[in-house]
Amino acid sequence: MQQFLALAPEALLIVGALVVLFAELYGGDRAAAIVGTVTAAAAAILVWLIPAPAEMFGGMLHFGAGTATATLRSTIAGLSAIMLLWVVARGWAGFNAREAVSLMMFSTVGGMLLISANDLVMLFMALELATLPAYVLIGYAREDERGLEGALKYFLISMLMSLLMAYGLSFVFGLTGTTAYQAIPASSGALGLLAGILVAAGFLTKTTATPFHFWSPDAYGGSSPTSVAYVSAIAKVGAVWAFARFFIVVLPGMKPLLFILLGASVLSMVLGNFVAIIQPDIRRIMAYSGIGNIGYMLLGISSGSVEGAAGAVFFVVVYAVGMVGQMLVVAQEGPTLKDVAGLVHRRPYAAWCSVGFLFSLIGFPPLVGFFGKLAVFSAAYDAGYGWAVAVAIVVSVVSAGYAFNIIRTMFTPGEGTSQGWHGPKPRLRELYGIRGEALPGDWDRPMLEETTTYKQYPALAATVIFVLTFLVIGLGIVAQPLIQMLGVGLP
Repeated sequence: MQQFLALAPEALLIVGALVVLFAELYGGDRAAAIVGTVTAAAAAILVWLIPAPAEMFGGMLHFGAGTATATLRSTIAGLSAIMLLWVVARGWAGFNAREAVSLMMFSTVGGMLLISANDLVMLFMALELATLPAYVLIGYAREDERGLEGALKYFLISMLMSLLMAYGLSFVFGLTGTTAYQAIPASSGALGLLAGILVAAGFLTKTTATPFHFWSPDAYGGSSPTSVAYVSAIAKVGAVWAFARFFIVVLPGMKPLLFILLGASVLSMVLGNFVAIIQPDIRRIMAYSGIGNIGYMLLGISSGSVEGAAGAVFFVVVYAVGMVGQMLVVAQEGPTLKDVAGLVHRRPYAAWCSVGFLFSLIGFPPLVGFFGKLAVFSAAYDAGYGWAVAVAIVVSVVSAGYAFNIIRTMFTPGEGTSQGWHGPKPRLRELYGIRGEALPGDWDRPMLEETTTYKQYPALAATVIFVLTFLVIGLGIVAQPLIQMLGVGLP
């Protein structure tokens, strides 16, 4: 019975998610966000306080990775707690937060289970638990047809690829004779390659890699920025770890499959970074940026080495920190470039913190994103993919284009500030629950504070942004030990 205590963090989150659903009975949206924050923070701490056995449920869950497993489980819960603390301060952009907070917590449970999944059945169930709430979060703004369209695209494509992935996992079971993680025999030939391709297609869809990326720009572009902050970043951490570990343990050294992943990596990097430059909506910019960044992660996994896979996992963690920070700034300002114009005059801290987030996402030293890219580039070069590393470096320079475009807009008045700004467009006003008319002289007032009935706590929201900024700066100091720790836990 004592071994089941290892799942106390996940169990606590499930109980908290159910309690949040009834928050209307004891305080409403802010009470729901507070319960979610406290529960997620407690789960992140409990991971370290409760000793975990090497395995559970006959090996379906594997905690033998020790520090790596605990670190990632705690990271997913901790990032969720940080984001929910921001929801405590700002709300969910004019919508009821109760259901959204509960969905986030259920998805967090799925992500944490993905970290310790060591069985084909557990892998599939945990991946779907992490993904299913995301469909609803993407279409959470039910009044916005674009959000519903994006959620439907996400659902249909993801469900189709989940079925193909399940089909591939059935081949893995047939080849190994067990659902436990076990290397496919080298003699499996074409059938083993087919199984790997089908499973890889499922992972590529969940992580928005090319050529299965089509749903993400429309889904993110029509969704609430708060939803995008979670779905585009935190929800990917568990998926990338499971992806990397599956290819290290179950499909080690399958060269044709590694070349397929390398092709997906290059396509993702090129398409994501080039198309992001021409987008007018920051949500779509960050969607294509996410596609490009998944390409860098795939570059590490396709190297076929433990070092490359560890670098990919580290990169997705630091990517998640920067992405959450940037999207929370967007959530409080507005989703278009015009909405963030002149931000430095309204909230200087938000503008300067955005510089840190964007520089980390493009890999600017000495921020932590640089060390994540360095790790995957080094592993790919050692694997003989020098040409792919050259492509990655070029598109990294290109990615600076959209980052500096956002920064330039934030630091110059332009259209959308005191010079002729009269509030958000009617459609955005309706989407974000904005009431009343903003006057030209009101350009320096926060968007949410102008209109929503949800009482705002700007100082608390600023604290969250500062914490995330500290992480993108400070994690670079311990980057190498963290990557080594993740490498030890992967096999």
